[in-house]
Amino acid sequence: MRIQATLPSGSSTPTITDIYSHIDYDADSQEERIQGSVFDPLTRVITNYTEYKDFKNSKSYMVTSAGCTVSQMNELMIPPCVAANFTIDRQYSLGPGVTVTAWEGSYLGSLWMNIHFIDFNCAPLSVHVYGQSPDGSYLLYSYQFGDVQLGHLSDPAPFDLPNSCKQGVQTVG
Repeated sequence: MRIQATLPSGSSTPTITDIYSHIDYDADSQEERIQGSVFDPLTRVITNYTEYKDFKNSKSYMVTSAGCTVSQMNELMIPPCVAANFTIDRQYSLGPGVTVTAWEGSYLGSLWMNIHFIDFNCAPLSVHVYGQSPDGSYLLYSYQFGDVQLGHLSDPAPFDLPNSCKQGVQTVG
């Protein structure tokens, strides 16, 4: 689950969004697939989407009922464990034998990230990103993870793009 709040540059009205998703993540191939539902609290409309992120080529492929849109990405893949520039924020326990370490550090220059991992397997519990983004807007993303299955993908080829993204796509950015 992700709660997202964005304050566009020059605006005093934030945009708040609830996003529920299933994420396939492969650090070796530098790819992610996010299948999600976005709930807009103002309109009470739920929109389903699938996003393919190709971090090697800095491309995002967003698939909705309207088709596929390709855009350039200006983000870094969150490392599979702790980023080299992060420092320990705190440690705590979730019951007997489960230690969690919170790490924090800069992300994309002007943003700050705080991430909590279970120590024995580096499974993420939560990620918080906040600050001013490169486009001048202010943002706060808060991710909460459940049912993390390390080393397991949801299907044999989750990063294969659908045909709508391979031909005749609309490019943005």
